[in-house]
Amino acid sequence: MLITLTNENGYSGQTKVVVENGVFKSEQFSNKGETLEPGAYQVKVTMSIANTQPESIQGIIGEDSKNLEGKLVEDGERGRSVSL
Repeated sequence: MLITLTNENGYSGQTKVVVENGVFKSEQFSNKGETLEPGAYQVKVTMSIANTQPESIQGIIGEDSKNLEGKLVEDGERGRSVSL
């Protein structure tokens, strides 16, 4: 999964995480090595398209993520993805 952190002042940071036993942990975000400014940030969690997932995950979500449904599922040029 990809975690993206942004704010209205133009800050944007990303990190990849792996889900294990239903849990993931992100590294600490910084602004060029400095502590982030206080304030409101938006966090976006995005699952990669099916063909980039391990086979064990592909077996659950289906070919081209066809088993995924709901308002967080997005159809894009590269296939279906999930964003939160």
